[in-house]
Amino acid sequence: KLGGATKREEPGKIGRFGLGFSSVYHLTDVPSFVSGNYIVFCDPHTTNLGMRVTKAQPGVKIDFVNNRKGRKKFSRQFEPYQGIFGCTMQDPYNATLFRLPLRSAQSEIRKKVLTDEDIVGLFGKCWTRLVDILLFLQSVREVSVYEIPKGASVPQLLFKAVSCSGESDTEEGQMARRGLRQLHATHGQGLHDFIANLPEAESKCHQATVTITTEISEAGKRCFVNVPDIRQPESQTWTLSAGLGVKEAKHLAVGSEGITEQLVPWGGCAIKLNDKRLPDAEVVGRAFSFLPLPITTQLPFHLNGCLSVTANRRNLWTNDDSLKTRWNEAILADVIPRTYLSLLESSAALCRDRAGREALNSLFPSPTVHGPAFSSRSDVIGSFYSSLLGGDEFAVFWSSAAGAWLTGRQSLFLMDVDVFKDDYQYAVQLLAHVNKRIVELPPPAVREVLADPKLLS
Repeated sequence: KLGGATKREEPGKIGRFGLGFSSVYHLTDVPSFVSGNYIVFCDPHTTNLGMRVTKAQPGVKIDFVNNRKGRKKFSRQFEPYQGIFGCTMQDPYNATLFRLPLRSAQSEIRKKVLTDEDIVGLFGKCWTRLVDILLFLQSVREVSVYEIPKGASVPQLLFKAVSCSGESDTEEGQMARRGLRQLHATHGQGLHDFIANLPEAESKCHQATVTITTEISEAGKRCFVNVPDIRQPESQTWTLSAGLGVKEAKHLAVGSEGITEQLVPWGGCAIKLNDKRLPDAEVVGRAFSFLPLPITTQLPFHLNGCLSVTANRRNLWTNDDSLKTRWNEAILADVIPRTYLSLLESSAALCRDRAGREALNSLFPSPTVHGPAFSSRSDVIGSFYSSLLGGDEFAVFWSSAAGAWLTGRQSLFLMDVDVFKDDYQYAVQLLAHVNKRIVELPPPAVREVLADPKLLS
């Protein structure tokens, strides 16, 4: 059932956010795939498979294990699959293989004729974005791209990326993971009953550290010899936080409209770590709906969520009063700030010296520095500071006097640095004898917000 939104009722699958199988028609007019006992051919033009297809049923499904007649009749169509990653076309295949023969002439579906150079260009884009592709996926841990050279029958590796996750073993982390597993296994009304009744302890954000390593073979280097500025192999480490919304997003999800649309108030964020395992503020933030969206946020972190996107996955649904717009606003104002604050708090434990604390300070989003490119950033930033400065949940401010990380409500900020000039450190030490909640040097973005709260309006 192509283009039928068949995963819409399965909130645990990221396919509900995508374009679906129909996206293969950018490349081909006659896609096919093998899985289990079956091979399926799709022929929307009904011109390639003879009398077996009609406009009402533009495809063929054949049991190639038990249907000897079909195996003989379509032997030429079966041939490209034989020997590829262990597929024999005689025994059941315990995986799925897709074949997308490139469009060689203009068609009703698309006028674009594809060449080998086009595919090399696509491979180059894939290689460049491999880390982003794997970053927020729940189940996929490796992406590999192979080529079958002319005259050969065995695929050879061009490039790949592997993701390794180290998850939190704290009691709260284990409870969060139990909640996540149950969330993915639940559907329909039961899903929303589960969200509505989830204990607050199991609504805690879940942290993980992910290292993604990319590798390119000599064959891959030859493939990209004419591709400019090709990325070098690397290993990147990211720390992630994810969780369920507890305010407006949860309220929308368990309402009648949310149940009908199978909305899940789930989101998260990621910050990159440098070679010293300290936060890297040089990242230009992007938006993800599990897979990357072509949306730059300018925030110092990547954000991810069960967001409502336009049909072409190029934009978030915004600028009207629909449920989709209200849902995106709720995810960005409720879920994302909460998971990011949780991530900053867990990162604070790694920042044991001044350099580490300065690295952490650089991750606080600025209403002015982090640009207007992402129209919804004000929802994220405003809610972030409302939760941070008025709350007592997230300890992200360092107090030398207390020798501890403090929450926004616990902290006292010494704002007028320029007034004290060379005596600033002495002033801090002096005031610390009076009150140990003095925060030595608030992050620049926090000073900016405290000095002019209207920046958030």
